[in-house]
Amino acid sequence: MDNVTKYYVRKALPASGFVLPVLTTRILRNGLSYTELGVVGSVFTASWLLGEIPTGYIGDRIGRRNSMIAADGCLALAMIGFGLSSSFLGFAGSYLLWGVSTAFGSGAAGAWLYDTLERQLDSDAYAHASGRGMGIALTATAAASLVGGWLASVRPWAPFAVAAIVAVCSGLTVLTFDSSRGGAGEHTNLTVAETLPLLRDQLFDARVGPVVIYLVLVVGMFETANGYVQPVGLELGIDTAAFGVIYAVFRLAQAAVSFNIERIRDRIGLHRWMRLGPFVAAAAFLSVAVEPVLAVGVFLLSQMAYAITTPLQQQYLNDRFDSERRATLLSVVSMATSLGGIGLGIAAGVAADAVGPIRFVAGFGGVYLIVLPAVRLAFARLSTPVFESNPATE
Repeated sequence: MDNVTKYYVRKALPASGFVLPVLTTRILRNGLSYTELGVVGSVFTASWLLGEIPTGYIGDRIGRRNSMIAADGCLALAMIGFGLSSSFLGFAGSYLLWGVSTAFGSGAAGAWLYDTLERQLDSDAYAHASGRGMGIALTATAAASLVGGWLASVRPWAPFAVAAIVAVCSGLTVLTFDSSRGGAGEHTNLTVAETLPLLRDQLFDARVGPVVIYLVLVVGMFETANGYVQPVGLELGIDTAAFGVIYAVFRLAQAAVSFNIERIRDRIGLHRWMRLGPFVAAAAFLSVAVEPVLAVGVFLLSQMAYAITTPLQQQYLNDRFDSERRATLLSVVSMATSLGGIGLGIAAGVAADAVGPIRFVAGFGGVYLIVLPAVRLAFARLSTPVFESNPATE
């Protein structure tokens, strides 16, 4: 079995798929407010943020494979914690472990795949392989969502137990991966002090810096709004098992666009998509104010748009980062988006407590309809356009 196929096998083991359709509902039904929900979610974001530099650096030092194994181990512990928790502190601790897991995996998995393809003289296939991997993960997650929703309706802790087992299986799969740079030779002798100037130089590059700022806003919009699928659904009277069906539909739709990511990129263009895609999603969120029952369809559109955005922006950044420190640099980009998410998550909780989840989602979309064009215009006037236009991407 070749390395890319093994990568796909790991993508077919989505532990979080069993719990995402029911996790927010579980937290709210244990008596936490929307503000507390935002705070525990921000614990995840903060632990991810604080872990990005050390885990990305560790990934460059010990290898992508070992970082992915650490990620799966932390994820298994987090799932066990969610299944046993019933208090604010319990959920916060579980989110902390999940954040560390995400930090270990965020830079390592993408860098390992890119390095593998680069050794095969086919690094241009990254968008295809990454998109295909996402499609496989989303299809598997759709099945896991159905199972997770049903399990939660029978035993609230059951989806979390199954998720922990699947995370362990994922880690065992990673053990079969080849080292991306030949085992012990995966790292060089750069110190942390030598690495930080490299990060500064790359992130202040005019080709990359404005893109990172824009991505902070775009990722923050998608992740914050999509975090209110279950609160809005509960307001509309949707039950636990039905959330499994809804999330399965979301994942299948995301899988469909992910399997066609190259066609979408060639037809629409990276620059044009990043200009229009998030704007359309923001307008859709605003429409919930007119008719709340549109919310499920709006969230479906948002999930699909996010599935398109992720591999396209990763391809852009991978092409502009040096191979030797790709995991560290991609982790810094992820760190920047995490930082933006901390404030957004808490503010969203406060707003949802004040006006309710449905009105919050609508107002959030309205704010982004103003913010996104304003940011693009500001960078254009500084002669640093967000997502440069060229024939390859248009």
